[in-house]
Amino acid sequence: MKKVLPFLFVILSFSLIAQEKTFIRDFTYNASDLDSKVSCRAIAKKELRSLLLDEIGSYVESESILTTSEVGDKFSQDFVENISTISAGITKFKILEETWNGKTFWMKASITIDKKSLEESLKQLINDRQKIKELEQTKQKLETSEKEIARINKELQENKSAKLEEIAEKYNAEIKMLVAIDYFESGLDKQNSEDYAGAIVDYTIAIKSVPDYAFAYVARGYAYDDLGDYNTAIADYTTAIRLDLDYASAYIYRGFAYENLGEYNTAIADYTTAIRLDPDYAEAYYTRGNAYSDLGDYNTAIADYTTAIRLDPDYASAYNNRGIAYSDLGEYNTAIADYTTAIRLYPDYASAYNSRGNAYLYLGDYNTAKADYTTAIRLDPDYATAYNNRGIAYSDLGEYNTAIADYTTAIRLDPDYADAYVGRGNAYVDLGEYNTAIADYTTAIRLDTDYALAYSNRGVAKENAGLPYCSDYQRACELGKKECCEWYNDQCR
Repeated sequence: MKKVLPFLFVILSFSLIAQEKTFIRDFTYNASDLDSKVSCRAIAKKELRSLLLDEIGSYVESESILTTSEVGDKFSQDFVENISTISAGITKFKILEETWNGKTFWMKASITIDKKSLEESLKQLINDRQKIKELEQTKQKLETSEKEIARINKELQENKSAKLEEIAEKYNAEIKMLVAIDYFESGLDKQNSEDYAGAIVDYTIAIKSVPDYAFAYVARGYAYDDLGDYNTAIADYTTAIRLDLDYASAYIYRGFAYENLGEYNTAIADYTTAIRLDPDYAEAYYTRGNAYSDLGDYNTAIADYTTAIRLDPDYASAYNNRGIAYSDLGEYNTAIADYTTAIRLYPDYASAYNSRGNAYLYLGDYNTAKADYTTAIRLDPDYATAYNNRGIAYSDLGEYNTAIADYTTAIRLDPDYADAYVGRGNAYVDLGEYNTAIADYTTAIRLDTDYALAYSNRGVAKENAGLPYCSDYQRACELGKKECCEWYNDQCR
């Protein structure tokens, strides 16, 4: 079964009909003797972003979007400052206007937030300890550069006879860090907007500015992951690990890329390293559980999901995926309990409804399964798998035309969905429309040339239609369908 991906990078999209609020500020920076337009722009942008994020922190507190009890002991002190820090990972900074006259740089910028989306994303991000660590370290880098820039300017003012070249070299090094962080944050903005190619461009500029910027390599790797370029992603994660051997998240991301390439044991090795570096890293246990599940080692997967849940009792995805592992072991009622907990923790969790529907389907409770699939579809109208699975439930209830409608919707949403073609073909067989069924099975085989069930069922449809069928039974037999071997031996030899 398909697993839910770990929550590592926060991707936030704002609803068009949501409660939006826009914060706007402007800032003027007076250039020093060491400044250029580039350095002035970087400093002005950094100051504006900081001002706007502080406003968001105050807004979160004043509107009670989050309370100190919700964010835990770590954030109970300096609440506004901490919220402004983590908001940097889920908000989009937009420059509205900027001017430069050679002496002063003026900039106006905004951040627009949606109250509900901000609340949900903050709650998710607060539980991602490694991501918060990255945001805090980015903020510390900015503060260090800011202090060093101020110190260098003060030194120049107090000692006009100082060697300008040496001071300028130090100054430019700090400006390069500001520029790198600026492009890093711009890359995050683009990644949040699903502009992965644009994000890669920005991360690359950040890396060119500061070649040992490990965070930028990891972020660029994740953008390559989003584009399906897993080998390039692995190269970036490996560079980040070389730069910081204790970077637990980099091992997680690299493991996930290996998993997408089907290299599950290599992925498990990376997840295990992340756990050694951070034994309380719930996401590391969760992702390792996914890899064990993909290898069919469901009991070990369950043990890892259980540890993730112990470390983070509100980890809805861990409950969902533990439920999938229990389902794979045939323990459907235990699975249903886990899916139900996941839904309680996250009522809009479409995948958990779909998974629970599958468990009910296996138990023969087709109407309850159908209800869960319907809820999943309501929450995610483009959820092709839920339409396919509801089609199966309708077929099991004998409602073949309704099932065909659901399979057809699944195919419209995902034209390469071989299972949906087989399901629709099965419904057509049940209606006696064998030629139409044969066409669907043929499409499924075109999409997956080793799809044994499609060959088997096409053989059945051909036999019922009075057409030659032996080659289909033979191919299904070769692919492991034992009953087709018997049919072939009995009827075709």
